[in-house]
Amino acid sequence: MQRRIAMTKVREEPGPTTDKLIVFDDDPYFGALISATARQFNFSAHYFQSLYAMGSFARIRNYDIAIIDVFMDSIRGDELATYIDMFCADIPVILVSGERFDHQDRRTVWPPSVRAFIPKAAGAHQILGAAKATLNRDRMLRRLAAGEPYVNHLGITDLGQLAPAGIV
Repeated sequence: MQRRIAMTKVREEPGPTTDKLIVFDDDPYFGALISATARQFNFSAHYFQSLYAMGSFARIRNYDIAIIDVFMDSIRGDELATYIDMFCADIPVILVSGERFDHQDRRTVWPPSVRAFIPKAAGAHQILGAAKATLNRDRMLRRLAAGEPYVNHLGITDLGQLAPAGIV
C-alpha cells in the first residue's frame, strides 16, 4: 500500500533586497554605530578604519554605496571619493565629518560620486536615511534613463525634473 502525501506549494514572497554599504572612518566607535544601525535600513555594512585595512581597492565594486569620513589619518574622504569616481563610477558616496567643516564653501569641489555631506552630529539614523534615499534616487535615475516604463508612471519625462541630491 502506497501512501500519498499531499503537498501544497507555499508561495514565498521575496523579501526586500539588502544593499551593501561600505564605511571608511578612522573612528571605530562611529564605524560600530553605523554598522549596528545599518540593519534597520536594510543595509549589510562592512566597516574599515582605512583603505589599507580593506586590502584591495577593487573590493569597493562589491558595494552599492559608501559612507566616508572626510578627515581620516591616511587619506581624505574626498580623495577616496575621487578614486571611486575613477574606478567605480556608479557607487554613490556620502561624506561625513565630526569636525567643524564648511562643506558649503564655494571653493570646495566634490567629486561627482559625492551625493551629500552630513555632519556626524546629525546621527546614524539621519546619515543612513540619506544613504538609502540617495541609493534609491540613483537607481530610479538609472531606470528612467534606460526607459523602463514602470518608473515613468511618476509622470517624469525629463531627468531635469528630479532635484539633484546635492549637499545636505
